[in-house]
Parts: sequence; structure tokens; C-alpha cells
Amino acid sequence: DDHGEVARGGMGSVRRAWDQDLQRFVAVKIVAPSLAADPEALDRFVREAQITAQLDHPNIVPVHRLARLADGSPCLVMKLVEGCTFKAYIEALPPAPWEATVIDDVLSVLLKVCDAVSFAHSRGVVHRDLKPENIMVGSFGRVYVMDWGIARNLHNPEAPAPLAGGDQPLRAPMG
Repeated sequence: DDHGEVARGGMGSVRRAWDQDLQRFVAVKIVAPSLAADPEALDRFVREAQITAQLDHPNIVPVHRLARLADGSPCLVMKLVEGCTFKAYIEALPPAPWEATVIDDVLSVLLKVCDAVSFAHSRGVVHRDLKPENIMVGSFGRVYVMDWGIARNLHNPEAPAPLAGGDQPLRAPMG
């Protein structure tokens, strides 16, 4: 079941959806209708899914599935990250000078981002769009590097990107 949009970007939107099978909310990234017929855009979308899915790290958003919607367009099912962007987090801080605890909290977020980026680099992947808007900060110290849409795998930059299941539509958890 679709529960509304949570984010929008150049390639499309991310929607909150209920995964009936696993009884949990997930994020579903959908290609913008204006790009749905563009083979190059679809290849980029699938490549983003593949790169992100191969980066199994606590501070990189987990990918659950690459699927097709009923209309045949691809969608990317990911962990639904609750929280705020690092940009919003910084903007909500009290004015400087900061207390030591605030500095520790900010540095803790940045260290997790560095750990995620270091892991990606060890796998030959460069994010290429790292900015405060692509970092999510959640409760309990959770930090995720998001939006690997223009990332490059230096080991295999132009890998073919077939959709799972070939021409057979996959059941996406969006009803």
C-alpha cells in the first residue's frame, strides 16, 4: 500500500509503502514518468540499485529488492529511513560556539559518513554526490549515506544492468 511521497529528486520520487509480506514500511524509489521511456535513464536507475545493493554496510541504506511496478517500470525497494537530513540536523543546532557534547554528536555523524565512504571506496565505488542532503540522521545514532544515483563503480563502470526476472514483472510491495 502506498502511503505517500517522502522525497523527490531528479530521477524520480521515493514513496513510503507497506510491505504486506513482511509487515513493515519500506521506501520505494520510482522513476519519474518523464524518464520511464528513456533506456539510458532506466539503465542508470538499475545501476544505482545494483551499486547500492552491493554496498552492505551499516551506514549505507540497505536495498531489499529491485522490482517492476504493474506498468512495467522499475522500482527500488529499500529500508525506510526515519529521521532528518544532515543539513536539517545542522540547521537545528544551537548557535555556535557549541558545547562539547554537540561537537561530539556532529563528529560522530561525520565519522559514520567517512566509514561508509571508505567502505564504498574499498569496493571501487565513488558516490560523486556526497552532500548534507544525501545523509540521513536517525534516532539511536543511526546514520545513512543515501542516493547513490550518480555513483560509479571504478572496477566496472559500464556494467550491463538487466532487471531481475527479465521480462517477467515482479510483485512490488505497493499493492
